[in-house]
Amino acid sequence: MDASHPSPLAQQIQQAIGQALREMGKVNILIAGSTGVGKSTLTNAIFERPVTPEGIGRTVTKETREWTNEHSPLTLFDTRGLEQVYYREILQGLRDYIDGRRKSRDHSKHIHIAWVCILEASKRVEQAHIELVEMLSDYMPVIVVITQCTYDGGFNDEVQRLLPKANAFVRVRAKTIVLDDGHVSKDMGLPDLVKATAQLIPESERRAFIAAQWVNLTMKQQQAQIIVGTSIATAAAGGAIPIFNGVAPTITQIVMISLINQLWGFYPSTTFMISLFGIIMAGVMTTLGVGHILASLIPILGSLPAAIIAAVSTLVIGEAYITSLMVLTRKILIGVILNQKF
Repeated sequence: MDASHPSPLAQQIQQAIGQALREMGKVNILIAGSTGVGKSTLTNAIFERPVTPEGIGRTVTKETREWTNEHSPLTLFDTRGLEQVYYREILQGLRDYIDGRRKSRDHSKHIHIAWVCILEASKRVEQAHIELVEMLSDYMPVIVVITQCTYDGGFNDEVQRLLPKANAFVRVRAKTIVLDDGHVSKDMGLPDLVKATAQLIPESERRAFIAAQWVNLTMKQQQAQIIVGTSIATAAAGGAIPIFNGVAPTITQIVMISLINQLWGFYPSTTFMISLFGIIMAGVMTTLGVGHILASLIPILGSLPAAIIAAVSTLVIGEAYITSLMVLTRKILIGVILNQKF
């Protein structure tokens, strides 16, 4: 087959992958804080691939850079310089930039949530933090992230008192630390930050955020199961129409798997998807054969067996695929922790 003229099957799979990319969407997060607050450590602990400074960065306003990664639905806007004496000028530039993006009809261009980071060891809420939170709250939900936490001492309560317009407050320690006396303090608060963010961002961007984060695998699993549930209804409707003859539920299952792949940040080749398609087609055609037998034995059921088989096969394929990805992901994460290669 000429590579410049892909087969109809390859074209259908490419369309399914394209559909999955569009449905995944994008999520844009603004992260702000003084130098040394630990923003890069925080973001690299939560998201699958390093976003800063290894990502592709570009200056968008004075002291603000946009970081992206081609294999992630996430864009980070990193605002520095809050400790500077000219922070009000920086905030005004940031306001103008956010306001300009917000005017776009394309919601994926908006900045969807802000993390304002404050170092716990500083025990101080600066005027810049107060004015930043007040400004950002006019445009988006704001989470105040207290970073590098070791001892609260009432600081969290003070932060909440001084920043009442924030939507949530989370104390985090982005990585495990070992003190001089050998005491080990494990990372903390990352799942809380992920949960709070998922609850506050717009629903249309939630799937993209869940795909980008790697702290909460259960959240990925639950979102994947929602995809499976939607696909079951689509496959059942297609399977109940005789003219589809088994093709419609199979395409639906390919779209389903493509969506789950996007959720996991897994980008297989078209060749891989064609092989997977063949496996699924064999299973569906087998089950459709059983459906025809049922229909001949029980004519009153009409097209019902095909619809039921399409739904059940979609459920089985979807759940098996999710389980496989969960097992593989856990092995990879354990391997990273143990410095092993899989």
